Amino acid sequence: RSGRTIPRGQCHGRNTMLDYQECDSERLDRQRRFYRLWLPDGPPQGVVVFVHGLGEHGGRYAAVAAELASSGLAVYVPDLVGHGRSDGPRASLRRFDLYLDEVEHLLDHTRVEHPQRPLFLIGQSMGGAVAGLLSERRRVPIDGLVLAAPAAKIPEDIFPWLRRLAGAASALVPWLRLVRIGGKRIAKRLVLAPMT
Repeated sequence: RSGRTIPRGQCHGRNTMLDYQECDSERLDRQRRFYRLWLPDGPPQGVVVFVHGLGEHGGRYAAVAAELASSGLAVYVPDLVGHGRSDGPRASLRRFDLYLDEVEHLLDHTRVEHPQRPLFLIGQSMGGAVAGLLSERRRVPIDGLVLAAPAAKIPEDIFPWLRRLAGAASALVPWLRLVRIGGKRIAKRLVLAPMT
């Protein structure tokens, strides 16, 4: 935010009905970041940044992004650090704020690329936690926020021993996986209501 310039990502388009691009953004923490971009046919009426959940990647939301783009919106879907085609140990992170930094950086980038356009932030599951924290704690300037099944808080009475173990393990062995998340257990698609 301190007057830094935000370089355009290196993007490579595909020939489809919509302008779909795969982009490498500037490196944060010296790691490559990847995002997908869908552009509408014509100037975008608004911009959406869609944040995926734990163990996912942005490509899982291609159908949703294409639908939003066909409605006139530019849609950015990053692969968070450690997910999809972005660098980093798989779904492992030293501090959760790195996800917030990464998405906030992409929001800054979209404001430069699409000035004066409404900006919406959508988060699914863990991405909902990221989006909610950005809105609540950092007060990022957005025009709308959508949280789809956000990972907000685990009740205290659910697996109290695992909660204590997870806290200690994350400090001592951050790469240790206590819960395995398989791709088949994650929702395959979101259903969109027609935009009016």
